[in-house]
Amino acid sequence: MESASATLWSANMELIKRIEECEFVRRLSAKTVDVASFQFYITQDAIFLEGFGKAYCALASVAEDWVTFSELVAKANGVIEERRMHDLLAKKWGVDLSSKALQPAAATRDYLQLIKSSLQREPIAVAAIAALVPCMRLYAHLGVRARNALASQPCKSEVAENFNVQCAEQGCAHWIETYSSEEFGLLATELEQLFDRAICSGLATAPNDEGRAEIWRFCRTVYNRALECELAFFNQAQHESVHQHGCSASSPD
Repeated sequence: MESASATLWSANMELIKRIEECEFVRRLSAKTVDVASFQFYITQDAIFLEGFGKAYCALASVAEDWVTFSELVAKANGVIEERRMHDLLAKKWGVDLSSKALQPAAATRDYLQLIKSSLQREPIAVAAIAALVPCMRLYAHLGVRARNALASQPCKSEVAENFNVQCAEQGCAHWIETYSSEEFGLLATELEQLFDRAICSGLATAPNDEGRAEIWRFCRTVYNRALECELAFFNQAQHESVHQHGCSASSPD
């Protein structure tokens, strides 16, 4: 029998295809993202990761057993490592990701609001993880897909002379290396397993068939909405600039 997480992933293949084919993801996978778009993406993703990590902590605080608590804390630590990667890239451009001037763009706000609202639903573990797990599985999927695509292409020998272009290329390479790794794939799988356990528990404790149907409807809606937010998040990175959201970027002297 197919797991709940696998069922939801399969049910959204058309949307996943649209994400694969959007311009920013194609350029990211080919390491040809323009500098302004990549800078904007990194700043917005850093803002998003803060909300993502806090959601893990909120879930850990209400975990019903030590194993679940430990798994969620480990996921939060993984987010911290992702954020450190963003900090290192941003510093090369002179961008301070801790600046209070940094503001979330529209798609970033929408995704963070989805996560916050899911934390207010019951059963909280089912609702919140339904908003988090699509991101993890999608990034693991896109990372492996990009790595495989690059492996089939001739190696690029020339090195960009422009400092910011070098940083963007290196950043794309690091992105692909991170999200195509076995370690990140395992994190995604572990979160899916956590979700599958949570939804089984939620369905088992629902008072009646109507309650079980409502839990499943909500999970389908949130999972799909999270992927829609991902598509909007990647699209905004292609069309907006880091300068529009409270910071400036420059190469070092």
